[in-house]
Amino acid sequence: MTNLFLSASDVSAITPGGAETTRWRLSGSAGTAGTARNCNKNTATGPTAPLLVTDSTVSGTDGNAVAWYSDPLVSVTVAGAITASLQGVESATAANAAPCIGVYRCSANGTVLATIADPATAGSQGALELATTAAAVTCTLTAAMVTDTTLATGERLKVTLCIDDAADQGGSGTMASGRNVQMTVNGATGCQIAFTETLVSVVQAASVAAIAGRAVTPPRQAPFIIL
Repeated sequence: MTNLFLSASDVSAITPGGAETTRWRLSGSAGTAGTARNCNKNTATGPTAPLLVTDSTVSGTDGNAVAWYSDPLVSVTVAGAITASLQGVESATAANAAPCIGVYRCSANGTVLATIADPATAGSQGALELATTAAAVTCTLTAAMVTDTTLATGERLKVTLCIDDAADQGGSGTMASGRNVQMTVNGATGCQIAFTETLVSVVQAASVAAIAGRAVTPPRQAPFIIL
């Protein structure tokens, strides 16, 4: 298993093919309580497709849509369950908003090559509706909701964080406009994506090989992306 974290470290310069204006690192290291920040997303009248959170820290004000990109990885097939441990809050119970995530295979420059889990079609991730006080929420993509996808060496994973109608994510009610959601990222907790597979960065694999003086066997490397 590999745990990756939604950081606020800018990787836009090395992912020029990414669709989102703001592109942050899907990191192997958690942040700290002091570095945690909120990402705002205003609600829309539902039913609606999942809406990408933005980089705005101001409640009720949207900024640029944001997505997270991993380091280039050693070849791996993503096929198992994916669990997102998140933290968020909605401005009012009338928002009827719930979180969900998307996962994609990307080229080294961030261009999407394949969809591993589309939040609009994957089915309920079971996070239910957000509360009106900040709280932990969990999104779960079962293996059946994940399209088996092989990444070639040097390719990246992309993760998106969205809000959706609560009724689509195991709760009840459709989203109402005029409200907003704050999702926490870059913290010590509440911004973690757990993959069933062991993910090894290209840099990490090269470092291990150089130190050991032998070929790398990716599944046996440490289950994190090197800083």
